[in-house]
Amino acid sequence: MQLSLQAKQQMQLTMTPQLRQAIDMLHYSIDEMDELLAEENERSPLITIQLRRTRSNRSKSNESSEPQWVEPSSEQYGDNSISYDELAQLVRLQFHNQQERQLVLALLPYIQSNGYLDTEAVPLQRTLIEKGVNLLQQIGPPGIGAMSVEQCLYFQAKEAEIENKTLVLQIIQFHLQDLAKQQLKEIATECEVTLEEVIDAIQEIRTLQPYPCQIDTYEKVDTLIPDVMIERDGDALFFAIHPTYAPTITFHQPEHWQQYDDEAKQFVRDQQLRYYWLKRSLEKRYETLHRFMTHVIERQRSFFLQGETELQPLTMREVAEQLNVHESTISRVTMNKWLETPHGIYPFKQLFQPKIQTATGVVSRTKVQHLIQHCIEKENPKAPLSDQQIASHLAFQHEIKISRRTVQKYREALGISSSRMRKQLV
Repeated sequence: MQLSLQAKQQMQLTMTPQLRQAIDMLHYSIDEMDELLAEENERSPLITIQLRRTRSNRSKSNESSEPQWVEPSSEQYGDNSISYDELAQLVRLQFHNQQERQLVLALLPYIQSNGYLDTEAVPLQRTLIEKGVNLLQQIGPPGIGAMSVEQCLYFQAKEAEIENKTLVLQIIQFHLQDLAKQQLKEIATECEVTLEEVIDAIQEIRTLQPYPCQIDTYEKVDTLIPDVMIERDGDALFFAIHPTYAPTITFHQPEHWQQYDDEAKQFVRDQQLRYYWLKRSLEKRYETLHRFMTHVIERQRSFFLQGETELQPLTMREVAEQLNVHESTISRVTMNKWLETPHGIYPFKQLFQPKIQTATGVVSRTKVQHLIQHCIEKENPKAPLSDQQIASHLAFQHEIKISRRTVQKYREALGISSSRMRKQLV
């Protein structure tokens, strides 16, 4: 064997702490950025950071007036909701086990506005999802993250102060189908109780909600500050980005610092490098969000002008390709971000909608869900529409051909019970 020495050149990307923090900045919420900027002001004596009004973009308008950022008032918000940021804070306070904390945080982006978990979208194994949903019950409203109506009712009943809780839980867990068919005598026989006790238990079940909670739906909550505010002037749209995205950063270079000793000069150089890095990172964060909003405000123009039912099918991959960035960049820039529109406040992820093929083209999932909800709202309460009847109505009236099972999935995602459950039970 012959030993030899060889010189080899290669390029390697090293993930420095500064690069890691620059990447993390993309998905920081407003509160997290406020905290970071406050820390930088305290730890860097030569750097001053001040918030300022951001530039804004006016779409198809020649007016010169700039939109001003207006902090939302508490009167604009509802009282019966919880924000994703509040949930995330509760997770960090409640779970000290790192694996449990990471699991629950991973589920939060997939909790829908009605509190149900979008299980099809969660990229985790079923056992992990179930474990995470059970952990969620320790911090959120009872039933949050539930995967079905039955599970939602079970979690609520478990925490509620109700009479004969054992029987109520038993009916929810094993006899909801019998309840839907109004087979009350069979339930009494199976549970070894009287018919009167079953009827009393049903009355308790009817006090429960078919959905867990409202999570910053299209009502506003007093702790939520949107990252971007969109306003309408006729058919023109323009947006303003929250001031934390464009702070004024100043570096105070000491006079005659070249005459300092080596340690002091190195400190000034380090502070200057940190100033350049921080300034560039914040500019990149703002620029990425600005480019994203400029693109999306055109792609989802009908939504901003007419409302949620006009959301167009759109994916992160499509936006990433148009902006010539990686899909993960779009994921980070939209994470934990909120958008105030003329129709309400929405999480950024609401802008992305899967495509549903129809006879005349494609529509978004949100539009189909609204049509299903509208059908149910207009139905005869004495003869509720079945999922198959709703599917037939969508095909005939709107040329949207979807299966009965798809109707069932979207109905359950909306927290709406089956036609049998929507009938009066007793």
